[in-house]
Amino acid sequence: MNGITRKDAILLHKTLAQGVVLKVAPFLQMVRDQVRPRMEARGYIFDKRNVRDVWEGTAVWDWCYFKDKKKIGWYVAWGLTGDGKRFFEDPDVAESDSLLAFVYAGSDPKRVDIPLHRLRSRDRIALAKSGWVISDDRKDCRKARSALTLFAGGEGFTHRFIHWLKEPLTEADEILVKSYAKFKPVTRQK
Repeated sequence: MNGITRKDAILLHKTLAQGVVLKVAPFLQMVRDQVRPRMEARGYIFDKRNVRDVWEGTAVWDWCYFKDKKKIGWYVAWGLTGDGKRFFEDPDVAESDSLLAFVYAGSDPKRVDIPLHRLRSRDRIALAKSGWVISDDRKDCRKARSALTLFAGGEGFTHRFIHWLKEPLTEADEILVKSYAKFKPVTRQK
């Protein structure tokens, strides 16, 4: 048994018939092409990726690594998920019938945890007001919104998604930069 239910099969039929699968990789590539120059200017590293890599469980996503990925494994990711509770592996995520657009800051398994607990309380309060959810237990954070709201206005979804990403990607970078300052040993100049 592979776990596909009748309900899954009906949804899969609609998804395949609509051609959504063929649209995901080009969508994420267009987003990557727009995000990459800004993030590389801040020192982020983009791996080559296979089109199959963008699909993970209940989400389609892309990411780039902060500073030296081999040393600490911190990354910023962005994408769409239909089940945030499962994708973020967080029982506190509210149930939603909506597709979520998200930006996520986390670390690879078996790498260095992001010391989010060491962020200043005023930074944490400002991030929470901006919509960020910080998990000290899981050592990650995310900002999400209903992707359906990105269809409002005259531009297409991809353009609006890219526009929405600007603020949370900047915030995610600030989170990692401030966390890295708390992590990195201070060397004194003589």
